[in-house]
Amino acid sequence: MQENRLKENIRPKETDLLSLINLGELDYIFIYKSVASQHVYPYLELPDEINLKSNQYSDLFKKASYDVKGKAPGEKITKIGLPMVYGLTIPNNAENPEGAELWIDFLLSEKGREIMSKNGQPSITPVETNDQEGIPETLKKYL
Repeated sequence: MQENRLKENIRPKETDLLSLINLGELDYIFIYKSVASQHVYPYLELPDEINLKSNQYSDLFKKASYDVKGKAPGEKITKIGLPMVYGLTIPNNAENPEGAELWIDFLLSEKGREIMSKNGQPSITPVETNDQEGIPETLKKYL
């Protein structure tokens, strides 16, 4: 009976659990801080050593792992902890590379970072890259 109750709360996306919170069917969920902020839910922020938000602790994150079902019966896939950080790029075949550059310049500006932080998406400052040559000159000020 308990297992069936748990399966009732499994959803394809974590954001699908928000309605269950609103209905009082769940007391808490694990979700991105940005989603909690945007929906004005209270949240508990985990310490940097376990919240996966920083490359600084990547060696520590690698020590955690868990198994998930593979595609074949009885197959297991081991997932290893990694930082969960977003990247940003202008594709080589962008239709409007100048517009993309302007957008990124705004996004990384003080005002853009303020907007993103207010919505639970603080940026890594200075920006990290492993290819400074590929960065447009106007954006190198953020490195």
